[in-house]
Amino acid sequence: MVAMTDHESLVATNGFEHVPADLVEDRLVVRCRTPDIEPELCDGWVDEFEIETDAVRADGYGKLHFPEHVRTQCPECGDRVLEINGVEVTFHG
Repeated sequence: MVAMTDHESLVATNGFEHVPADLVEDRLVVRCRTPDIEPELCDGWVDEFEIETDAVRADGYGKLHFPEHVRTQCPECGDRVLEINGVEVTFHG
C-alpha cells in the first residue's frame, strides 16, 4: 500500500464522513497496530507530531487528510495500519 499525497496532506481512506473528535488536537500520537495483531512482525512504534488543531480534515469522500510531516508507515515493520490518538486509520492508495 502507498499513501496518496496531494499538495499539503497525506490521505487515509477509512470511510470517514467527518474528522473524529480525537483527531481535533494540537498533538497526534501515532502508533503501529501490528504488535497487537502479529507481535512477531513488529516490536512496536509510537511517535508524536505537533499539528494545528484544524490540520486533519475530511474531504466528503470518506478520506481524512493529514499534514505531510505525520508518518503514515511504521518504520519498524512498514505497515500502514496505524492508531492515531486512539483512532485506527489505514493509509493506502
